[in-house]
Amino acid sequence: MAYPRINRGSSAAESEAKTEHRLTREYEKQDDGLWLLKHLMSETHVETERSTVRLAVHLGVVKSKHHRNKEKDEQRARTELRPAGTASSMELHSRVEASDQCDPTTALIPCSTDPTYVSTGEPLHVDPMSIVSSSYWRMGTGTATPVVLQHGFLSSAATWKRMDYWLSRDIPEVSVLRTTAPWRTTYENQAGAMHDTIAARIGARPTILIGHSNGGMVSRYLGRHPDSWGAYPTANITAVVTVGSPHYGAPLGRSARNINRLLSVGGLTAFLVCRWSNTAGCNSWMNVTTSNVGGFFSAFTSGVPVLGEMQPSDRYHQNFNGEPEGFRRFGVSSLIWTRWMLWRLHGDSRCLPESGCGGAAEVRKIDRIYHRDITCLVIGAFLGRIDSIIRCTADIALIRGVDELYRRWAGMGGDGIVPDWSQPYPFIPTQDRYVVAGKNAPSHLGETQSPNVGNRIELILVSRLGLRGNVVLPQ
Repeated sequence: MAYPRINRGSSAAESEAKTEHRLTREYEKQDDGLWLLKHLMSETHVETERSTVRLAVHLGVVKSKHHRNKEKDEQRARTELRPAGTASSMELHSRVEASDQCDPTTALIPCSTDPTYVSTGEPLHVDPMSIVSSSYWRMGTGTATPVVLQHGFLSSAATWKRMDYWLSRDIPEVSVLRTTAPWRTTYENQAGAMHDTIAARIGARPTILIGHSNGGMVSRYLGRHPDSWGAYPTANITAVVTVGSPHYGAPLGRSARNINRLLSVGGLTAFLVCRWSNTAGCNSWMNVTTSNVGGFFSAFTSGVPVLGEMQPSDRYHQNFNGEPEGFRRFGVSSLIWTRWMLWRLHGDSRCLPESGCGGAAEVRKIDRIYHRDITCLVIGAFLGRIDSIIRCTADIALIRGVDELYRRWAGMGGDGIVPDWSQPYPFIPTQDRYVVAGKNAPSHLGETQSPNVGNRIELILVSRLGLRGNVVLPQ
């Protein structure tokens, strides 16, 4: 396996840990001789008598926060490298002339020299011994059960923030760890990153894994191979819960290019039609094509390694699902209304699923528009209004056409990304499968923030895995 390993001791016990935090800055010299901050690396070293763990998060600097004068902003973003003290030590000094000072009375944003960052995905200048990840760890009591929340494709630990809050509020008997793994790599390599984070934070304590989308597949792999990477200690996985996971693959692994063309050509068509018709359905479809939904589907065509393991119903999944699993298993599926799935994805990608701008609300809105268009067509035909007939027919054809094409390429059922036939956890009893269904069910992009999905997860933790919590159980 290509995942870089960390050297750890092999003793059976750990001594008291010594923790050290470091922040390393990297600068790039500009043509004018000044230095520009380009990259930061935050490191945490945990050292004991028998083992050493190093966690590193790499950040690329994209801009600095200053006031509205663009030319002065560029000057402020630069820093100069000067010797300080001895010849072997260097110290960074900000170079800000008196005339460049930020005026708080005219600044559009608060005066500050603090840079803003973006996680680079393919990190800059990564030490091969680094774990490029970020994690959020909420410690419970000494007897708390660790629950690890693993994200899926094109995501991060932040997707579980709301679920983390619910679990900590309702089930105080858990310690929640949200991890970020390199989602572009294979399931096996992502499991390696997940394993190292668990080894560093949890050790050999009995642990429950909850994985969304591909994170469910990664959790299953780690549960089967808790000691495959030779690191200390071996992960102790007692249960795995998958949420909207593609256990048999997803058609998007093959049809994403067609969907991207649909968004591109459909968006151009909508632009031209809307300029003439100015109909509600046309404008609603334009909102979908210009949202971040397009960026999500574009990631499926980038040739990242994990896409090779997402191909639907191929031999890979037959072999994967045929391996034995020695832990308790549960699956949560979301089955949305099969009409207007792209609109539901659009709403859930920018708002909470149950909110007034979430996926369910967007579906209700476009469905009302569609039926108003039909009424408009009937009344126009009855009154002989040719202009109304043409406009309403064009609106119906556009929104219904893109809806039918998307359903054909993504699958008729499921959560809009993973079909209904791929979500159920294979070879487990029916009572261990939990379903959120109906018009108010979340799409794939809203599952980790859905109260309905959170309810199912809490039911599994309390009623099936025996954790104590303030959860109302079904009669």
